Parts: sequence; structure tokens; C-alpha cells
Amino acid sequence: MLEFRRGLMETKPLTFQVALRAADGIVIASDTKIVTYDGIRSSSHASKIEVYPEYGLVCAWSGKDIAKTAANIFRERVTATKLHLDTIEIEVEQICREAWEKHFGEEHTPYSRVQARAKLILACRDRLRLWQFDVRPDSTYLSVDDKVIAGDLGNAAVFFLERYYPKTPTPVQRLTFLAAHTTLLAGRLNPEYVDGLEVALCSEREIRKLSQTKIGELRRRSRFYDELCEGSIFFKA
Repeated sequence: MLEFRRGLMETKPLTFQVALRAADGIVIASDTKIVTYDGIRSSSHASKIEVYPEYGLVCAWSGKDIAKTAANIFRERVTATKLHLDTIEIEVEQICREAWEKHFGEEHTPYSRVQARAKLILACRDRLRLWQFDVRPDSTYLSVDDKVIAGDLGNAAVFFLERYYPKTPTPVQRLTFLAAHTTLLAGRLNPEYVDGLEVALCSEREIRKLSQTKIGELRRRSRFYDELCEGSIFFKA
């Protein structure tokens, strides 16, 4: 995000998201905190993941204004049934370019350069495809075989993904806690800008968000293991 201090402009991460590809599906976890680009740390929360069961798609946006615009355009195309799964990468690239033009046109300002870091994460039930899109005028996408991390990439919570993401095919249900725990830890380490949790599953069996009851269970389990780890580190023999 942008902070104006003594005439200087600083950037801070606005969000934290992970997407993990499993043997039988994809899980996406995101924080939900709303932080505006002008430095206002709101206590408000909003969803950053949308599910489209009729298309077998899950879309997450990275928390910056322009990424939300791209997600809104994506929703409009889905609602109007104007998306084609066989060319979806090209169509979403165009959506990202449209979002940029809507915000900035040909303008390149310090704010626009920060916004150019915005991302869309897209998961598709068909062949369990996972992409990360850059929301900028020369939008590109990355087809991902394992995991995506967006937002606060320097957060120490990323360690858990690098350490524990399995190298062998693993069911999506077993990766759900890893995605949730990493996101919650990111919030504990960067609470000004990252907070809250929502989780979506994309598989042959289901395209859905987890209920608040399930989110509560993940929160409690995450807190338990966080405190257990802390107690183990500071254990006195």
C-alpha cells in the first residue's frame, strides 16, 4: 500500500493469499482485511475470493484496487456467460488490461506502478488448472503446477509452505489446513495489513467456500499449533 510520510512514499503489502494444487483439487486461502491505498487501516473485512460452480472456477484478487476491478469485470463476464474455458487464459489477460485502462489509461504514476503488482489467482476444475495473472497493461499469466503466493511475499509465514508443501500427490483436504494456517500466521506477523480468513475448494466434487463453522475450527487448530510450537521452543528442561 502507499503511505505518505515526510513527503516520501512507501509501499506495504495489502493482503496475503495462497493457492495450493493437490492431487484431487485446489485450495485457495485469503485474508479478508480492507486497507485503502492512502494509508487508512480499516477494521472492515470483505471477501477476496469468489466461486463460480457453474463454470468450475474460483477467482481470488490480491487486495489492490485494480485487482478488485479486474475481479468485477471477470464476474460480469461470467454472469453474461461470455467466458470460454478453452481460451480462458487469453480472456482473463484481456480483462486485466481492461482493468488497467479503466483506472489509469496511459498514465504511469507512482501509484500506478504500485498497483501493477496486483494479481488475480484463478483455479479451474477442468484438469485442475491453476494460474496467476498480473493486472497491468502488458498482462501476463503463469500456469502453476504446485503453489501460488500473492501479497506479502516477504512474510515469514511463507516458510510453512516452503517447508511443508508435499512433494508427492496429496488430497486437497490434507492441504486445506496448511493453506489456512499459513494465511493466519501471516496475519499474526503483519496484523496492520493482513487479517481474517476465507478458504475455497476447487475439485471435481465441489466448488465452494468453507463455512464459518469450518473456518472457526481451522482458526482454533492454527492457534493450538502456534502455541504448541512456541511452548516447544521455549521449553525449559
